[in-house]
Amino acid sequence: MTHRAGLALVVALLSAVPTPLGAFEVLTWNVGLLRVAGFDVVPRVEKRAAEIPAALARWATESSLDVIVLQEVWDDAHARAIEAALGPLGYEFYRPADRSWTGIGSGLLLAWRSQPGNAPLQLVSSEFAAWKVREGVEAFSQKGVARVQLHDPESGATFGVTDFHLAAQGSAAGEAEQLRQLAQMVESVPSAQVEILAGDANAGPGCSEDRYQQLLSLPGFEEALGPGIVTWDPANPLVHEGVFPNEPAAWIDHILTRGLPAGTVRVEVPVTGASDHYPLLARW
Repeated sequence: MTHRAGLALVVALLSAVPTPLGAFEVLTWNVGLLRVAGFDVVPRVEKRAAEIPAALARWATESSLDVIVLQEVWDDAHARAIEAALGPLGYEFYRPADRSWTGIGSGLLLAWRSQPGNAPLQLVSSEFAAWKVREGVEAFSQKGVARVQLHDPESGATFGVTDFHLAAQGSAAGEAEQLRQLAQMVESVPSAQVEILAGDANAGPGCSEDRYQQLLSLPGFEEALGPGIVTWDPANPLVHEGVFPNEPAAWIDHILTRGLPAGTVRVEVPVTGASDHYPLLARW
């Protein structure tokens, strides 16, 4: 995968079957703004933190993003900068307030705005659950899963968007518990309601494939992507210079859906050097 800015088309639009939400776009991205005890786990945190809000605002303008799902926005100042860039474009936000005993939060941030030409999406509810099992350095954080329920007054549809970040290197028991919590949150709503599940699984083709199959086993959910996606790439300089330079290329960031017609999803990867993960854009 080439290292360049812009939108690289991966899967073409398969059909024009209408969805309950009409035309709709979701972006998920682990922005990698991770610093521990003054050490940048992903290189050049402050430089990238200054670039990421502008990149998000540009993509939001160019692609009319309806929902943005982010991981590893740890610092309050970084979150405020993202909100300041997207707020004037009509976005609202949910960032869980929960903090661990060290004062570190979940790193999760969701943003949503009105669909083009329609009434603004309305927040119905929000919820957050910290992982009950957080191991290693993740025990110092409040990593977990966040969900917002949104209502579109134009179409009359109510739908859920769940943001998650699974453990990078946990035990089998810990990983199973996190997947159980994730399932508990998304299965607690009526199956007829559209649900969008997006985030960093640290699993997928090329990485922790057993855990990925467990993720795919969530009842009614389907991957919104075609084969051959790469979101973790040793060719990305931020991977090459980071703490896991020898990890093979893999597809570890995902968008899964429930209640959307099959064959209507086009997926694009905005390839960028602003994070060690490539973001994913799903367009219906």
